[in-house]
Amino acid sequence: MSNQHHILGIRHHGPGSAASVERALDELNPNVVLIEGPSDASDLIEFAATPGMRPPVALLLYPKAYPEIARFYPFAEYSPEWCAMLWAIKHKRVVKFIDLPTQASSVDELIEQREAREKLEAEQPGSTEEDIDDNDGLVEEKDTEQLELIAADPLTELARVAGYSDGESWWNTIVEQSENSLSTFSAIEDVMTELRASIDELHESEDSAKNSDTTTARKHLREEQREAFMRSCIRDALKQQTGDVAVICGAWHAPALSQLEKYPEKNDQSILKATKSATCERCWIPWTDPRLALSSGYRAGVISPGWYRHLWSQTHSTAGIESNIANWQTEVAMLLRDEGYDASTASVIEATRLCKTLASVRGLAVPGLMEMQDASLSALCHGELAPLKVIDKKLIIGNSVGRVDESVPQPPLLTDLTRLQSKYRLKPEALGREVKFDLRSESGMAKSELLHRLTLLDVGWGRLNDAEAGRGTFREEWYIEWQPEHAVALAEAVVYGPTIELAAASSAVAKAQEIENAERLSEHVRLCLLANLPQAVSIAIARLQALAATSVEISALMTIALPLVDIGRYGTARNIPLFELKKLTHSIIVEVLSGYRYACHQLDDEAAASMRSLTSRFDRAVGMVEVEHLSVEWCSALEGVVSDDRAAPLLRGLATRLLHNKQHFEQAQTANALSLNLSSSIPIDQASAWLEGFIDQSGEVFVHDDELFALVDEWLQGLENDTFIEILPTIRRSFADFDAVLRRRLLHKTLGSASTKKGAKKAVAPSNALTEQAFNSLLPLLKQLVD
Repeated sequence: MSNQHHILGIRHHGPGSAASVERALDELNPNVVLIEGPSDASDLIEFAATPGMRPPVALLLYPKAYPEIARFYPFAEYSPEWCAMLWAIKHKRVVKFIDLPTQASSVDELIEQREAREKLEAEQPGSTEEDIDDNDGLVEEKDTEQLELIAADPLTELARVAGYSDGESWWNTIVEQSENSLSTFSAIEDVMTELRASIDELHESEDSAKNSDTTTARKHLREEQREAFMRSCIRDALKQQTGDVAVICGAWHAPALSQLEKYPEKNDQSILKATKSATCERCWIPWTDPRLALSSGYRAGVISPGWYRHLWSQTHSTAGIESNIANWQTEVAMLLRDEGYDASTASVIEATRLCKTLASVRGLAVPGLMEMQDASLSALCHGELAPLKVIDKKLIIGNSVGRVDESVPQPPLLTDLTRLQSKYRLKPEALGREVKFDLRSESGMAKSELLHRLTLLDVGWGRLNDAEAGRGTFREEWYIEWQPEHAVALAEAVVYGPTIELAAASSAVAKAQEIENAERLSEHVRLCLLANLPQAVSIAIARLQALAATSVEISALMTIALPLVDIGRYGTARNIPLFELKKLTHSIIVEVLSGYRYACHQLDDEAAASMRSLTSRFDRAVGMVEVEHLSVEWCSALEGVVSDDRAAPLLRGLATRLLHNKQHFEQAQTANALSLNLSSSIPIDQASAWLEGFIDQSGEVFVHDDELFALVDEWLQGLENDTFIEILPTIRRSFADFDAVLRRRLLHKTLGSASTKKGAKKAVAPSNALTEQAFNSLLPLLKQLVD
């Protein structure tokens, strides 16, 4: 390395690399610090040292017109780049990012990549993964060629040669868990130089024409452009500044940046001519531990952010190795206790001793994560893997969500959300958890409204655990989990307003105007009510009323009746426009009643099944409205279906059952309907459908409704033998949806009924009834019917 130009090749998010960078910068004391990162975000570096900035955080860059196409550049407190920024700010040195600016990828290219991802996901669901190269957030196809595998992950290739199972284990042993000097960076550069030379030989042996249009060729060109741009930035710094220049970059790039004389400036300028531009918005946003992990698909990630944070905390500690081990094992014990497992202090001491012994046996100067895990498994978990798996995410991955200082420019909606999270003490967490809100309290209602407003903005921070939560109750249960992508969604939603409330209201109004489906619109009305957006509610209700007035589909009106009635059941927990809502609900019910009978005509099996489901829901809605004249008119409509031969048998059976439940039909009327519709003169398929509708998948009623049970029982006993045998398959199909427990209860009730009818003074227990000789002959057939 030259006297002015020093290359510090590091592993992104490596605590050992970070500590080595700090020592190297102290030794070199450069006037200029250049860092691999998006050069168009250099103006944001100064905010890294603000008091409220707490990693993990990330730079977010996105085209203003396409915020959904975004790039993230994450940093942890143990990232070498982050430490270099803080060092430069502290020592008042010039500091810049020198990687290819985000403008170098055109909007068209970004959109093309997004469409390619969507196409691949559609063809092979779950097959895409984030291929983030050197903190680059774009998802690319994964290449399987040998040279690209080596170039993509040189550490793994080095580890393989050195006899390690993976690159991270090798790098941890050599760099992260060792105290390295400035000479270490020279050694890393030498290794990477040799490795890159072998890659170049492989490239030369490849047929360039064959690979000119492949993903491999595009990625190779992009790497050339990045390195050419970084070299141009280094040259500019050497020309414009006095004193030494320190360059912090990924170890793979070190050889390409150290020997500037090997890469003529004219050639670099020629390479950069092919780049395009697109203006991007830039800001700092909170990041999370799980998204720093390799398991998230982040290719520059690490296996264990939690372990790396522990290593980093020990870097600046004066305590010895034994104390460091004890601290980790103590954390393991505390997490186990939180989950209800026993973890004594004596076990922590034993785990610490065992960890030191394992490191010694395995020839390690310092215990690694594997030694820590093995010791915890033996001493704290008594050889049981399950307890360790329970705490694995919190311990190995971590649960930290970063924080951005209030003085740092952010998208206005993200700023407002941060303020509300602090106000309501609703902390964003990387690992999901359940929260419960009491809607009778001002705080509980405010938290509920916030999460519902975010839902309307398509920001899925929270999800209701119970689909019925909030419907007429005073409690809601949510599952909340923060993802960095929520920041992008908030940036996209800023077109609707500068605050969460204003943006949610404007977005809700816009969606209400666009929705053409009545059922979706009724659900939208419910969400607006839950979010306490009165103006949006009024507009959505008016829009729904207009749709209902022009709808000729009775089924569509029936679909929205129950949700509308549900909305009116919130009681005092929600402030809703009850008058307008009731008026709309009643008008829809009246429309359904006037056309229900005709909607049941000439339906095929699939349409009849759909109408049966709608009828059951609509019956619930009418019952919940509790308006007498509507209930009377509904019974009249059902009577019309019962006697209408053009109505589907399935619906005629259901109508008979509903009228019986409402006691609108006397016992004799129900019995007569059973006999008429299940007689031998009725085609077997029609009789089967009628009986299926009559039973209506609710066998529990037969257990508790003695009158209905007796009706069906008497009808069955009154059948002739030949008729009974003919209709038996129909009956069995109708009972097919009952679970085993329910069928067994019906069998026992039938046995008890049979004993009572024989003239017993009291009901005979089912076990005794089975001994009755007269009944034994029918038992196999009865079991076949109900099993």
